Amino acid sequence: MKESDLERRFRVLHWQKDHEENHRERLKGRAIGSQFEQRRSFASYVERLTDLFSNWVTGGTTNRLANDGTQNDLLQFILDKAKSNNDTVSTIAQRVLGLNFAAIHTTSVLFQTATHALTRLAEHPELLAPLRDEIEKSIAAEGGWTHAALANMWKLDSLLRETLRFHGIGLLEMGRKAMKDLTLRDGTFLPRGTIVHTAAHALHHDSAVLEHADVFDAFRYARMRTAGRGAGAKLQFSATTTSPEYLPFGHGAHACPGRYFADNVLKAVIAHLILKYDMKLGGDGVRPADVFIAMGVLPAPQSRVLFRPRKHGGDPGQ
Repeated sequence: MKESDLERRFRVLHWQKDHEENHRERLKGRAIGSQFEQRRSFASYVERLTDLFSNWVTGGTTNRLANDGTQNDLLQFILDKAKSNNDTVSTIAQRVLGLNFAAIHTTSVLFQTATHALTRLAEHPELLAPLRDEIEKSIAAEGGWTHAALANMWKLDSLLRETLRFHGIGLLEMGRKAMKDLTLRDGTFLPRGTIVHTAAHALHHDSAVLEHADVFDAFRYARMRTAGRGAGAKLQFSATTTSPEYLPFGHGAHACPGRYFADNVLKAVIAHLILKYDMKLGGDGVRPADVFIAMGVLPAPQSRVLFRPRKHGGDPGQ
């Protein structure tokens, strides 16, 4: 049977509701004890953090709930909102713990991508010179490490987009659950409760979607942006612009809202390393193949990147 265009481009994978329920039943007994321990541990952290906030936030000479204008950070934002909502200190503590969890998890994903990018740079050190030239010129033109300076680093942005395309974050993206019976445009029927993902890794390596998709080409998207016409065309191939063919951050109404922050963090970290160091692969000089764990795509644990401080390099913004 000939594969439909939708199936070819997205290769929708789904599991029926009965399979999901059977799997859940098998894990239920094992999970109950684990969940109990996790909840008890979380409660203990909330209690400790509540005591800390009670003594520090609202007591002594530093009453941050009063907000005298000297504090301008995320904690102060949380406290200001809590005060207007009459939230308890325990609620504030739970909110901070939730943010800590999200920050640690997403940061680990960020540096997974950074590791992929750095091993590619170490594999192809000839990429460093054009990247340094672009980074130094962008920083000089904007007077420092500004958002505009980072946005003008098209080659670096291309490296990140290609890294996210070629290696990605996981084999599957955009997990969704059908809340009612649904028939797709190609006739595929999804019963209520079906779990659906896009096969992002397969899509990103499909040469019918992108020419030479099986080749890592660091400056692929920089060339596309240069050849494009108009502001829209130039933004089309940036690392944060999603499309049905580029799904590391999802797509549509529920695309990752933090991708712009993630992009700036990655650019700043990698640009700093490029300016400060020469790098090459350790060992035999061959980049080890990625490791696939469940749905994750990880840099090989045996990967080694050697860094050497540059004799005449440095950060033009310092």
